Amino acid sequence: MLKTAASILLVLMAVSPACGENWPHWRGPYYNGSTTETDLPADWSTTENIRWSVELPGPSAATPIIWDRAVFISSTDPDANLLKASCFDRNDGALLWQHDVSPGYRRDPRSTFSAPSPVTDGNVVVFFYSNGAMAGFDLQGNPLWKRNIEDDYGEFAFQWTFSSSPLLFGGKLYLQVL
Repeated sequence: MLKTAASILLVLMAVSPACGENWPHWRGPYYNGSTTETDLPADWSTTENIRWSVELPGPSAATPIIWDRAVFISSTDPDANLLKASCFDRNDGALLWQHDVSPGYRRDPRSTFSAPSPVTDGNVVVFFYSNGAMAGFDLQGNPLWKRNIEDDYGEFAFQWTFSSSPLLFGGKLYLQVL
C-alpha cells in the first residue's frame, strides 16, 4: 500500500502539465507551493491526466522535484534496509539513475527515513534523510559527496517523523538539525 501511494505521489507531482517550469525543491520555484503555469487539470485519477507511473523500491514521504528532464525522488528499499536516491526521465518515466545512499529504513512503525525531499540548483542535487544521511550528485548521477550529520551533531531527537527538507539558496545548503 505505501509503495503504491509513493508511486502515485510521484506521478501526480512529476508529470502534471506544469512541465514548463522547474520545481527545484518541495515548495517549488517561488518557495510557496505555487506555479505560474496555467491550464492545469482540475481532476486526477489513476488513469486521467497521468502520463506515466513508476513503482518505487519502497515507500517515501518525500515529494519529487523536477529539473529540466529529470525527476528526482528519495525512497527506501525495505527488503535491503537501504535509503535510495532516484532520477527518472520526465517524459516517459524511464529510470535514469539510482544510488544506495545509506543503510537504514525506519526508527518506528509510523514512518520511514525517506521523508525529506531532495533539492537542486540545476548543478547538484542533494538527498537528505531522517537518519542524518545526505549525499550530493551531479545531474547525471555521478556521486559528488556523502556524509551523515548525525555523526557530527548526534542522533536526531524528534517525537514525530523528521521530514525537514534541505534548501539550496545563494550557493549554500541549509538544513534543520534537531
